[in-house]
Amino acid sequence: MSKLYQSSNVSIVKKNKNYVLEFKNLKEQTISALYNSLDLENLKFIVNQTKCQKNKSCIINFEALKVTTLKNMVSKFTYKELVFLFLSLKKQLDFLYKQKLGVLYFNINDIVVIHTSNSISFMFLNTDNIYPINEDFLQISQSFNKKNPTSFISPELYSFNSIPFNVNYKVSFFSLAHLIVYMIEGKKINFTDTTDWNNNDFEKLCEPIDNTKLFWALLRCQEINPANRYLLWI
Repeated sequence: MSKLYQSSNVSIVKKNKNYVLEFKNLKEQTISALYNSLDLENLKFIVNQTKCQKNKSCIINFEALKVTTLKNMVSKFTYKELVFLFLSLKKQLDFLYKQKLGVLYFNINDIVVIHTSNSISFMFLNTDNIYPINEDFLQISQSFNKKNPTSFISPELYSFNSIPFNVNYKVSFFSLAHLIVYMIEGKKINFTDTTDWNNNDFEKLCEPIDNTKLFWALLRCQEINPANRYLLWI
């Protein structure tokens, strides 16, 4: 078996010609919520090898042409696939918010891409980066690496130097927008805080999708003031 993805409670391995997606500790709210946020309808299950135990674990055996992380797909997506990536992660964020949970930021290594003969699926799988929401603020209790080159950090996070702290749950909207832009051409905007942020850089990198529905959706997500960010597809 070869391991394709691993976090504290979620893993994907390749077993012979098939794949195994495993969730552990489903009794924990964040893990259960993430599992239920996934769109598994397009997966071709191997039914007699798929076993889910309520509040314990779930082992899903499925067939696919290829499974990889988003890191290996930079600059390889069509506009339609970029839209689907945005909508897939939006759907997960919307579901988690209803469970009073949110994502601090996205890392391209935490998003798995599943290719089948007739579809492509995107799944954010890192339960370690999901936090409870109280009155629209994420309650952050663990340290994180602000300088990780594969993470997309919202500028307001640079002002926090100790834990615990609370931050607007829309911090993930900004991260999602910059993740999508990075996937266009593999170019990342670097900044260290809100004063170092230049909106012109963002719009320049969006030129390949200028004036599309996706462009305007991303623009609504990356406002410096979190209160002005909106995760919409209109």
